[in-house]
Formats: sequence, C-alpha cells, structure tokens
Amino acid sequence: MVRVNDGFNERSIGSGRIRAAGSAPAVTIVNPRPGQRMLSDASLYLGGNAFDDAFKQLKGPRLRWMIGRRLLGVGESVTTTDLPPGRPLVRLLARDARGRTGSASVRIVVSAARPFFVRLTTPARLSRRSRSIRVTLATNVSSILRAGGRRFNVGRRNRTFLVPVKPGSGKLRLLLALSSHGRSASRTLEVPRGASR
Repeated sequence: MVRVNDGFNERSIGSGRIRAAGSAPAVTIVNPRPGQRMLSDASLYLGGNAFDDAFKQLKGPRLRWMIGRRLLGVGESVTTTDLPPGRPLVRLLARDARGRTGSASVRIVVSAARPFFVRLTTPARLSRRSRSIRVTLATNVSSILRAGGRRFNVGRRNRTFLVPVKPGSGKLRLLLALSSHGRSASRTLEVPRGASR
C-alpha cells in the first residue's frame, strides 16, 4: 500500500499480491578451522549448522559435507578419514524445504602420511608348484601396491588378491612395495615352500 499526501489531498493505492522469494539458508562451519593442518591418515571431525529464512535449524540429510565431488557425510557432525593431501576445500551444503541452497567452506592443509600395512596375512606354507600366493591386506591410506610385477589399489578396507610367483623350492621371498602421494614403504614376505602334492 502506497499513501501520498500533499498537505491538502491524500490518495492511496494498493499493489497486486506480492510473492516473496525468501533467502537461502545461512550456513556456518564450526570445525575444522581455516588453515587447520593434519596428516592424510588422521580422522577429521566436521561440525556445523544451518538455518532457513524462518530461523528453523536444518538437520540430517539437508546438510551435506563435500570435498570436490566426494561426499564426506551428512548431518550436523561427521567424522571422515583418508583425505587427499594438499589444500582441499571442505564445504557444507544446506538445502531448505523449498529447495533453496546455501553453503560455507573452509580450506585446510593435509600432509601426505607415509603408508604402512595395517593388516597383512598370507598362507603359512606354499606348494613348490604354486604360481600365486593369496595375500590379504589393509593400509592406513589409499595406496598403490606393487608385487609380483603387478599393481593393486589398496586402502583401509581389507582386500584379498592373488600375486603371481614362480614355482620353486626353498623360501619364497616376495617384495611388497607401497606408494602414496610421493611417500613409500616396503616389506619382504618370506613363506616356506612344502613338498608338492
């Protein structure tokens, strides 16, 4: 409604119905702090909040934590691991009931951790005729394993695979080499060979 008065005469006029578009959610990241430093095999706690334009707090799946296109988790708080070394941008995305989105972001510093074997199991003995060995392992960070002339992608979850070996007598000596973001580690397996059946 607009009302005009020149001191003698007054007139008013009303507009048509106005539709308010509203505003995007207000988003805040509490943790991590900008510039926070950590190793790539450490756990990172993420915490934040968001409110829609009616000051209603958004929770659960309406909050998504991202690094690039990778979803780290949903909700007000998330714990994540195995982050990429470098200066990744952590984002908290919020969507309200009307589909409007808002976001906040912080950049952290992640240093590459040296890879190591968290779990490593093999058969106690091999046949002299064996042409492969079954290896089960897990590592502290996503890594490339080189063994028996082959490459395998390994990480925190246990993985079992067959590594080619040559038949023979005496102990099998097999080099397992890990590499991850310019850092490396290795271990040599020694497995006795029994009489072939």
